[in-house]
Amino acid sequence: MFLMFMAGGFFVSKLLPSRLSDTDLHLFPPLGFHPKLPVMGVDGIKSALADRKWTQGESHLLLAAHSWLQRRSKTEVRATALL
Repeated sequence: MFLMFMAGGFFVSKLLPSRLSDTDLHLFPPLGFHPKLPVMGVDGIKSALADRKWTQGESHLLLAAHSWLQRRSKTEVRATALL
């Protein structure tokens, strides 16, 4: 089993390792930090657009993310989302 996450927040860096401490599982570094991930994402999007014969200028992309709010206040999350 490969346990992979996009970011190394509280759950991934603290809670999950403590819950898995008595297992033989290994947590990989968060995938979101891989240096080639942005380029791979752009290439995938461009390929999907080309397959559909859609242009970048006439297309929209919505990215949605989530966070575990127990450690961050809603105000901090909203402020980050506005950046």
